[in-house]
Amino acid sequence: MLSAVYLSSQGYQVIATMRNMDKGETLKSRASKFQTSIDIQQLDVTQPQSISKIIDYIKDKYGRIDVLVNNAGFSMGGFFEDLSDQDIRSIMETNFFGVQNVTRAVLPIMRVQREGTIINISSIAGLICYPCLSAYNASKWALEAFSECLFYEVKPFGINICLIEPGSYRTKIFEENARYAEQFNDTKSPYYQFSQSLKDLTMDSIRKNKRDPMDVVRLIDKLIRQNNPPLRNIPGLSVKMIYFLRKFFPFKLFSNIVNSTFRKRIKGKCQMDPRFKHSGMTTLVIFLLYICVSAQLSFADDKIPAAYFLEANKIKKENQNCLPVPVFKFFTDTNLQIQDYSHFGKFENKGTTLYKFTITDSEGLKAYNGPGIFPNYSGIEANPAYQQYLKKGQLHTNHWEALKNEKDLEKLFFIWANCPEPGGVKNFFIGQILENAGYIIPAIKAYYTVLVHFPKAYCWSKDKSFVWYVAPTAIGQIERLCRQYPQLGIKLTGASVIVRNGNDLNFNNDIIKTDPGQLITAAPQSEREKYFAVLGSRGEGKVRLVKFSNGHWQMMINNQPFIIHGIHYAPTKVGLGPHSDRYYGTRWMFEDANHNNLIDAPYDAWVDENHNNKQEASEPTIGDFQLLKNMGVNAIRIYLPAPDGKYDPEKINKPLLRELYNKFGIYTIIGNFFGAYTDGSGASWEKGTDYSDLQQRKTMTKVVHDMVEDLKDEPFVLMWVLGNENNLPATYNGINATRTNAASHPFEYSCFLNDTAKMIHTIDANHPVSVGNLELNLIEYYNNYAPEIDIIGVNAYHGKNGFDNIWAEAKQKFDRPVLITEFGCDAYYTDRGVDEDGQLEYLKGNWIDIVNNLAGGDGEGNAIGGVIFEYLDEWWKDTWGDPENKQQIRGQHAYNFPDGIGNEEWFGIAGQGNGKHSPFQRDLRKSYYYFRSIWNAL
Repeated sequence: MLSAVYLSSQGYQVIATMRNMDKGETLKSRASKFQTSIDIQQLDVTQPQSISKIIDYIKDKYGRIDVLVNNAGFSMGGFFEDLSDQDIRSIMETNFFGVQNVTRAVLPIMRVQREGTIINISSIAGLICYPCLSAYNASKWALEAFSECLFYEVKPFGINICLIEPGSYRTKIFEENARYAEQFNDTKSPYYQFSQSLKDLTMDSIRKNKRDPMDVVRLIDKLIRQNNPPLRNIPGLSVKMIYFLRKFFPFKLFSNIVNSTFRKRIKGKCQMDPRFKHSGMTTLVIFLLYICVSAQLSFADDKIPAAYFLEANKIKKENQNCLPVPVFKFFTDTNLQIQDYSHFGKFENKGTTLYKFTITDSEGLKAYNGPGIFPNYSGIEANPAYQQYLKKGQLHTNHWEALKNEKDLEKLFFIWANCPEPGGVKNFFIGQILENAGYIIPAIKAYYTVLVHFPKAYCWSKDKSFVWYVAPTAIGQIERLCRQYPQLGIKLTGASVIVRNGNDLNFNNDIIKTDPGQLITAAPQSEREKYFAVLGSRGEGKVRLVKFSNGHWQMMINNQPFIIHGIHYAPTKVGLGPHSDRYYGTRWMFEDANHNNLIDAPYDAWVDENHNNKQEASEPTIGDFQLLKNMGVNAIRIYLPAPDGKYDPEKINKPLLRELYNKFGIYTIIGNFFGAYTDGSGASWEKGTDYSDLQQRKTMTKVVHDMVEDLKDEPFVLMWVLGNENNLPATYNGINATRTNAASHPFEYSCFLNDTAKMIHTIDANHPVSVGNLELNLIEYYNNYAPEIDIIGVNAYHGKNGFDNIWAEAKQKFDRPVLITEFGCDAYYTDRGVDEDGQLEYLKGNWIDIVNNLAGGDGEGNAIGGVIFEYLDEWWKDTWGDPENKQQIRGQHAYNFPDGIGNEEWFGIAGQGNGKHSPFQRDLRKSYYYFRSIWNAL
């Protein structure tokens, strides 16, 4: 059932067949719960008439069959002498002949189509034999041979044949789908004691089995999507190990292992063969053999929350890139075409600070862009709907409040077309409104007017604490829409708006170079070039960064591509913070509040599934490390404090991080504040870190040196990060003030960065060095004075659509791979309450933008991954005097979040409930389940 519901949620049309239609209501109920539907039909794979009927039904209703998953089957336990002829024939009829019957009926359809995929669910029992399973083993071995022969026979017709050979999962095959030999429970059978002992052992192993059946379901989805999938597919490391041993061990040794396992496990009824002695390796193999029995995919129960499937369904629909239907009628066919903008005017000095565009055909431009878009604002007046709104007095309202609260997009469009904002700001938000209303090409045109006519336009934040240049964001919006709707055949080429000195409030020193590029029509590309020559690399050790001949970057670990699925992990206990403990950031590595000899957050965390702030019997202790692994995280980011200007190796629990890597496969990104918050520099908070101060530089150098020397050979280290938004102005006193003079002394800061990175490379050749930057400020200085930096680490919070033009600007200014070292969104909407949907939409858009800019993608190819900020809500982040044991519900600063305000204590994709069970309780939000579905599928 799990596989049917999941595939349906991914957008596939699923026809689920079953012999017993009584189970259909259960499947319908689950599908309805996850907001998807499944076509459920009756089928007995042992009856030719039943097969013919279902094939005719599918051809008549759907016209084709793209994928066949042969999943029908049951297990048969029993020693051969206890098995009757009917026992053996029944299992072969379903597990083998049933597969052949259905495949024979489907192949003619796929041959005509010249494409199709047939997935046969086999088992590790089709590769390895074990006592008491001779009939089942025989059915699966037959299936293996049949599938391999068929693989060669149908390949010329474009048909793929795949086998999936899973190990054991807790599924119905061991419960209602399990059958036993006629004499299995006969006390007179010479095998009675053996069979009963093996049955008890197997069922006990299955009950304790915690492996996620979604591993197999995701594998099915992956094989369906591949053009040339492999024949054999074994999910799970333990099962692969068993197959490796069977394939490469001498049979005598392997059979001795099986025999000793069998004899050892039948409760002492038979003595172990004295010729064979157990070893540590044998014990491991015995354990694996017992857990790696067979399984079909009729799952007994799924514990995946509904959000998992709902979000998978939304993602699939987005990936289909269907053009939206406009919610109101306004534009004509003329407005839905792309033309060369030079028809309407003259471009001058592209790519310079002297850029300008002079309109020569005002009427033609008005007709082309359409009413409501520059320069045709007055064109809305001819619309009857506009006159109705005007007559009712509904357009005389604050346009910013309307942007936040108005649900009627037609009215909102008229309000903004009439508003008094400067042209760049006005057309940018008109573009957003049109996009939301389903007018994609007019939205692209509105964004493009910002580049052509208003490249220097800027927008103030609500509290006037920062300004935002609109044009670079408009480039990102256009490129995103062109990627999202490739069927439009539109592409933006050559666009660039580079702003220097734009991170302060002094507009007189800003330097803006503009090239609006050109919107062109281009046929959607069906395939991209996949392979490129390696042009060079940064680093030659374990972790290195490879640059390809197409200019794309890729992180490699031991010569294997690696995309960072990162998260900032600092599970701070409620009541703890920098005001009460200078080492609060790493205290979680040592705390054992319940005195059970386990570190609290990593191993004793539990998920409050029913949100009642109590740990129920159905909510077992699981630990954050396991939750992170389940989510698909492959790297956590931590910062190691040095408040006294000294690195203290006792403040990092190296054995814990080794276990995080060895047991859970998760690396650690090691951050050093590099003087941020005056940490490691010895400076006072009032004066802040001074990068021209030789003594402070010496102190920081020693801290970094000692840290790298201590950790360079640890297997868990992925990379080093120097700083965390150190380039914020020293005069900034907001909640995220880092108290350094890097912004005012960029030369000194960049040179010091370079010296420190060079020192790290000398000590440690295996791990790259990144700067921890806010946005891209100062990277021109890094390009000139800090060439030793390997990675541009960027903390960026641009909005739900991603990171705008950050990728192209980074490539142009400092050609290095880009890691988004922080992207995130709070989960609280001021005056409304917890807003998981807003957080999810924001994070999803950010990750999609990162993926689009990975090597081989449609974007710039310089992304190497991202780090979510953050895993768990931290209750100390409100620095305006409220207690650290209370989670605030007021915003701390204006920013580009769903409610326009940053709620610093709500950035976790997991919450801590009411705080009474901190640091153990976890309230997993929808964003957790989204990334769990996406990151595990990559």
